Amino acid sequence: MKVIKNSIWVFNQVFKASPWLVFLTVFFEAAVVVFRPLQIIANQYIVDYGNEYIQYRINLRPLVLWGICLVVILILWVTFQQLENYIIRVSLKKKLLQKLSPQILEHMQEIEYKSFEDIGSNDMFERISNDPAGLVLDSYYRAIISFFALLTTITTTAIMF
Repeated sequence: MKVIKNSIWVFNQVFKASPWLVFLTVFFEAAVVVFRPLQIIANQYIVDYGNEYIQYRINLRPLVLWGICLVVILILWVTFQQLENYIIRVSLKKKLLQKLSPQILEHMQEIEYKSFEDIGSNDMFERISNDPAGLVLDSYYRAIISFFALLTTITTTAIMF
């Protein structure tokens, strides 16, 4: 239950920082979920038509069309992953830093001096200094990737059976 609660908090923080980038992330991840079953279907048709061509020397056109379709799917899949990994992640991290830095400074100013000598507080200060925006972003991506990996598994299983 704590994992779900933390995932919702992280998603909320990232969404408040940049709703459009969250939408794009979800869109690209959903596209990847669609592309994997399409790859399986295209591979299945390529193998079937390739087998028919080898055995019966029938029309080569469907084999070529499914091959082109597979290449287009793979190009789009890689393009979406690259866009998400580089452009969106960098932009989201920048937005999170802009949002979280004032909040962290505000909390740091409220801390009493004796808290800096406490061992438990030192652990908290160390976590704060270790790129909090990066940690929130990593948690966000782990939650998103886990959800869409589950969807990918379900859709791939449905295609296979």
